[in-house]
Amino acid sequence: IRDSYCTAGTSASGCQALLSSTGTPSATAASGFVVHADDVEGSKQALYYWGTNGRQANPWGNGTSWRCVQLPVFRSAPLVSSGASGTCDGTIAYDLTARWQQKPAGNPGPGALTQLQLWYRDPLSTSNQTTSLSDALEFTTCP
Repeated sequence: IRDSYCTAGTSASGCQALLSSTGTPSATAASGFVVHADDVEGSKQALYYWGTNGRQANPWGNGTSWRCVQLPVFRSAPLVSSGASGTCDGTIAYDLTARWQQKPAGNPGPGALTQLQLWYRDPLSTSNQTTSLSDALEFTTCP
């Protein structure tokens, strides 16, 4: 089961990063569950973060983003969006199952209901965060 929820923030360039996925979220597979963020602010540092403590919708600073994943969370390695700075043509794909095999402490385990979101730099944002957040994705991890 996969479900998008929460509202993506709007970056200084007018981008709203939206998440999707391909493959099966497996706690034991070597790879194959890839999360995708599209319409991301181009050429920005980013990371995915996820947890298993449920959904939330808390304001992120005084900008338009919402923190949609409850603490505590695990995070990906630092990533950089494709695309040109100042545009909304950035994308970020990340194989989450490969990450879970490399760093098992972040693996939610079979049957876990997991929430995931993208955080990225938005240095021209007028909020006190200078970062923005995507919408969120919730899925059940298979064996």
